Amino acid sequence: TKISAMFTRFFDAPWWGHGVVDMSGGLHALKPDGSLQPMKTDGAPRLRYKSATQILSRNRNLRASDAIPLVRLKSVLVWSNSSREKSDRGWYLIAEDKVWRRVSGLPSESVVHTTHDPGNNGILLGTSTGVYRLDKDSSATPLAGNETARNAIYAFARSVDGRSILAGGNKGLFRISQELDRIEPWQMEFQKAIGSVSAFTKAELQGLVFVHASLGTYAINAQGELSRVDALSPAKGVSGPVVIPRSGRMFALRRRAPKGAMIFGIGRETIPEKCTLLE
Repeated sequence: TKISAMFTRFFDAPWWGHGVVDMSGGLHALKPDGSLQPMKTDGAPRLRYKSATQILSRNRNLRASDAIPLVRLKSVLVWSNSSREKSDRGWYLIAEDKVWRRVSGLPSESVVHTTHDPGNNGILLGTSTGVYRLDKDSSATPLAGNETARNAIYAFARSVDGRSILAGGNKGLFRISQELDRIEPWQMEFQKAIGSVSAFTKAELQGLVFVHASLGTYAINAQGELSRVDALSPAKGVSGPVVIPRSGRMFALRRRAPKGAMIFGIGRETIPEKCTLLE
C-alpha cells in the first residue's frame, strides 16, 4: 500500500488482527491483504489526533512516542489534542474493544519516553514527569517517592536478582519495588557521580546490567554493587556493549581505533573492573 501522508510509527496489534500505522491523519489499520484504511473506533475526542512529539516537544531530539502498543493489556496508549474542547487534551487508552478511554492520573503535559511490562500488575510508564503505573482500568498512579525522580525517565531494566526494576533518567539511577508502588535512588552517593542515565544493557551470562550514563559506563552485579567500567568509557571512543543473547557474547564499537572504526569482542569477565576489549 502506498502511503502519501506522513507517518511516524508502525506496530503489530494481534489482538485486533491487523497492524497499525500511526499517520498524520490518525491511526490506520494495515490489513493482512495489504490494504490500509482508517481505524474504526468509538469514543474518540475527535476524528484525528496529533502526536505528543508534535504538540509538546520543544526539542526535536526529545525521545517520545505518540502511539504506544501495550501488548499484555491489548491496548494502545495515545495522546490526543482536541481543537474543539481544550479539556479533551490528554492521554487515552484504546482498549481491545476499540473504545477510547481517558487515562486518569497521567498529566496531559507528560510525554511518555518509555514503557516496561513487569509481567504482572500494571505497566510502568517512564515520562517527562517521573514514573507512573498504568492499570487496565485506564488509571495511572504516580509511584511513591516520585518527587525524587520527577524528571524525564528514559529507560527501564530488571535487576540481575529480579527483586527490583531499574529506572534511568535525567536525575540518575533509581530502583522500583517489586510491588510497583515505590521509586527511590539506587545509591544516593552515586547520583552525581554517574550523571543522567539514558539506557541499560543486560548481560545474562555475565550476571551484569550495564548502565549507560552521561559520565561513563557502569555495571551492576547480582549483589547490587555498582562500579565503573573504564574499558567501555565513551571518552575513549567506545560505545556498547551489545549482547548476543543466544551465545552470551558481548561486543563493543571503538570509533577511534588505529585502523578506523572497529568492532571488538569483550572478555567474559563477571567483574566489571576487569572487562577488557579483545580484537
